[in-house]
Amino acid sequence: MAFIAGDLWLPEEAAAYRRNSLLTSRALAWRGVILAHQQMAPGAYSTPPILSHSLSLHVQQPVLLTRTDDGKTQRGVLECGDLHLSVAGQAPRWHHSTVSEVINIGIDPLFLRQIIAQMELDVGQVELIPQFQTSDPLIESILHALLNELKVPEPGSRLYIESLTNQLAVRLIRRYATHVRVTEPRHGRLSTQQRQQIDDYIHAHLAEDISLAQLADVVHLSPYHFARCFKLTAGLSPYQYLLARRVNYAIHLLQTSPERSLLEVAVSVGFYDQSHLSRHLKRIYGVTPGQVKAAR
Repeated sequence: MAFIAGDLWLPEEAAAYRRNSLLTSRALAWRGVILAHQQMAPGAYSTPPILSHSLSLHVQQPVLLTRTDDGKTQRGVLECGDLHLSVAGQAPRWHHSTVSEVINIGIDPLFLRQIIAQMELDVGQVELIPQFQTSDPLIESILHALLNELKVPEPGSRLYIESLTNQLAVRLIRRYATHVRVTEPRHGRLSTQQRQQIDDYIHAHLAEDISLAQLADVVHLSPYHFARCFKLTAGLSPYQYLLARRVNYAIHLLQTSPERSLLEVAVSVGFYDQSHLSRHLKRIYGVTPGQVKAAR
């Protein structure tokens, strides 16, 4: 069956996936991935060959898990924080001894190939290696951050999600793929002109949901190279920088346009509502919007 863009699972697999999902990003069209918080009942499961790479993080009580694929059987007690990775094309069979709860992310192979190319590696020489009962604190933190964003989206959600999924893809390629030499990007810091171009773009689109790819396009870099060059230049990730710009411009509006409501100010700089603005203003500067207005 041909791969259908935006749908990483076969119809039979997708039906089972939705039945077991507590929360999923399927309807949100995240670029290259689908995230789900799943609860699996005890018993045996089998799937047709999967179309996506599938990474699962166990987040609840220990479970005795058995995986059989291509005549090879693996069995182990998976603890909270353990990971397993299945690669596109596999048709694994599973057996769960008890109810298990996982954060699962399906990764479009095309998306992964795009990241491989941006890393200046030979796409034909890089293949993911299936994993069973491994741990990786970085991947664990990324998956929890994605789930938190799915539960409660924050301003800059699109940029934040793309940054996390790019970081996840790079981690998988570096740590869990066929042995390759990861070359450093040819680019170092952004030039003064590129910094100004980014600042101008952010200012012009501050109220919009800016993506990492859009910022990278401004300076004609791949998202992977742009994120690394930007962090090296500004000392902040693009998401952190965008958030700071939003808060700073909100302070400017609060001090120069007292007739505008807090909601108007918040929305005009890209926050969902006044509570989002208030929370980040307090976190970054330790002050409330009222205190900002009083100080003008």
